[in-house]
Parts: sequence; C-alpha cells; structure tokens
Amino acid sequence: MHILAGDSHIEMGDWYELFDGSCAVRNCGLSGATIQDVTVLVSAVPDRNPESVVLMCGINNLGRHDSVQTCASDYEKLLVTTRSALKPQKIIVLSVMPVRQSPVDINSRKLNDEVLALNERLRELCRLHNAVFVNVSAAVMNASGGLSDELTSDGLHLNQEGYRRIAPVVQNYLAKERGAPG
Repeated sequence: MHILAGDSHIEMGDWYELFDGSCAVRNCGLSGATIQDVTVLVSAVPDRNPESVVLMCGINNLGRHDSVQTCASDYEKLLVTTRSALKPQKIIVLSVMPVRQSPVDINSRKLNDEVLALNERLRELCRLHNAVFVNVSAAVMNASGGLSDELTSDGLHLNQEGYRRIAPVVQNYLAKERGAPG
C-alpha cells in the first residue's frame, strides 16, 4: 500500500484511478493543510509499514508568508515523524508546485521564487533523511516557470489534465522504487 499525505494537491487527486488501479493507495490529503498539519495527520494514520509514503505540502505555508527556512525546518520534522510513526519502506517527497503567474503579478513571481528555493531545500533534506525527492513541477510548468494556464482553473489547484500530467511521473517512480530499501 502507498499512503499519499499532504494538502489539497493530494486530496483532490483521484490517485487510484490516475494510477489505473495498479496499486493500493490511501489518500490522506487535507485541503488547506500546512506542513505542521500534515505532520499531525501522518501521526494519526493507522497503517504501519506501508510500501511508501508520498508527501506533498508546503504551498499553504509559503502562501501565509512562512519563510523558506521555517518551511524546511517544519518539513524535516515531518520526515522524522513519518519515518518513526509509519515505518514506511520508502518516503517520497513530491516537489511543491508553482502557482500561475503573469509578468505584471509581482506576488505570484515572488511566491514561485520561494517555491523554487523550498524545493531545493527539500531535495537536500531528502538526501539527508534517506528519502526520495521527485520533481513533479516540470510536468505542469510553463516556459516562465508558473503553473500552465491549461492545467488549472484557479491558478493554484490542478484540473484533471494537470493530474493526468503528474500521475505518470509519480506512478513510474513508485514502480521503479518498488521494493527498494527506504
């Protein structure tokens, strides 16, 4: 079994269908969740020793103006809690996805710069904590580094086509990593 835990990006995905029923999944996404909320959520999941735990969160923290440093510190606690509470074979961290941006929207460009910085920190944390970092952002970004217009209806959340773009990245990685030590 694979546990997917995170914010609305996890919650709104119909992962079993997106993965064509190829693996058992438990969707533990929660709209509006911060990294701290996901840490509490992971502690409450009853499943132990899953094949993998897939984590995706952080945009809500950045959106409320938490610093990249604070987010990274909180994410490190999430990784430690996930390993100790669930004892997964593997922990996979999905990149924080960018938001839609326009050349005149300074706030969205600033937020996407923070997303890039946090993703670099997450990549390093995964290396330090024997977890796997998977960049799903590339599958949904446009040439300017924002979320592609055709993959979102509100500038933040993926539409069905957006999920269809990231699902194979995640699914292929789960298949490659199946059985590897975590």
